[in-house]
Amino acid sequence: MGKRLKSILNKLSNKQPISYSEGHGFKKEVEKHLIKYLGRLSPEVEMPARAKGINGSHSYDVDIYITIKSKGLFANRGNIWVECKWKDNSPVMETDIQKLVVKAQDAFRYVTELGGFYYDTLIMVSNQDFDINALSYANALDVLCLRYHKGRLTEKNAPMNWVGDPAWMKQKNYLQAFRS
Repeated sequence: MGKRLKSILNKLSNKQPISYSEGHGFKKEVEKHLIKYLGRLSPEVEMPARAKGINGSHSYDVDIYITIKSKGLFANRGNIWVECKWKDNSPVMETDIQKLVVKAQDAFRYVTELGGFYYDTLIMVSNQDFDINALSYANALDVLCLRYHKGRLTEKNAPMNWVGDPAWMKQKNYLQAFRS
């Protein structure tokens, strides 16, 4: 075996993939802290959940689905799609946010054509930081980004309208987000 191939195989073998139980454990920790984070809003949590899309016969995995029921006469309901992104040593990239947005837009198109409830809020939670381009994209489309580190959730961006009527629902094209 050549030195180059041996070097590549060593690099690959040293990379430890995350097991199902570790990933599930991360999601459970995030769920617990999101309940505290949203506590005054009386969140109801479902984990995992599914979201049907218009573009295919399968549905999408939703890591954590949170329903918020506001109190009072003019109460409204919020449906939050939380994507948990475990990264080994790299930041969350713009493409990670794009994948979430595309899935949510597909699910939104499904319910607007066929009826039913839809997710009106997107949150991406990661154990790593977010790339600057990912945060710009998330801000443009009103996706809230949170970092979970050492038992705490920290907001990494400040989208203008991440609850209720976010920009990702209105966008048909990635470039339109930056033109509007």
